[in-house]
Amino acid sequence: MRAATPGAGRPARLSAALALALAAGASAWPAHGALLRISGLRAGEPLQAAPVQPQLDGQRMLLPLGSAGALRIQPWPAELAQRLGPQQLRGELRQLPAGPVARLEFTRAGEDHAWLVLGSGTRSGQPLSGGWRLQLAQGRWWAQHGSERLPVASDAPVLLQARGAPWCLYLLDARVPPSAQWAALHEQEAQADWAMQRLRGDGQPCEAAPHRHGKMLRQP
Repeated sequence: MRAATPGAGRPARLSAALALALAAGASAWPAHGALLRISGLRAGEPLQAAPVQPQLDGQRMLLPLGSAGALRIQPWPAELAQRLGPQQLRGELRQLPAGPVARLEFTRAGEDHAWLVLGSGTRSGQPLSGGWRLQLAQGRWWAQHGSERLPVASDAPVLLQARGAPWCLYLLDARVPPSAQWAALHEQEAQADWAMQRLRGDGQPCEAAPHRHGKMLRQP
């Protein structure tokens, strides 16, 4: 029988420790409430739908597309309009290694420009609407348009100007890896879900955001 040498069992112990560390890391991705899920879009097939009648059922918004199926948005944000008339839809879905990015625009029947835009899985540097982009810097999220930069938090809407009209920007959910090393190991990126809603007049306030538990961002 081959004699055991000092340290012969060490690789097994190290492998077990590494496995435990990886398992712990897999659960370290911050989960801050319910993610905004936009289902029914197809990657590589931009959607442009004639007016449809949205149907809100509890926290789920159903957008029937006839023979093309339906879109579902869940949970429908409490800050947004709860009763909608016919809407024209434009949407797209992109599959990225760290997860999908979805975007959906609502335009009222008879109008030319969107009044509501939703995004899920948006990465830092990607567009919002009206020339604004979402940025992650110094451990927090910002809305940036040229040299103008406004802080964005989940507990309060941001009033901004886009296409000559006032809009409210809501940060619905944000997910930031605990470290750059963890993000690289698990092929993850910081992501955010958001909504932008155009106001009907300059004097109209943004709807207050409901309190969301556990929404503090963890810095990378």
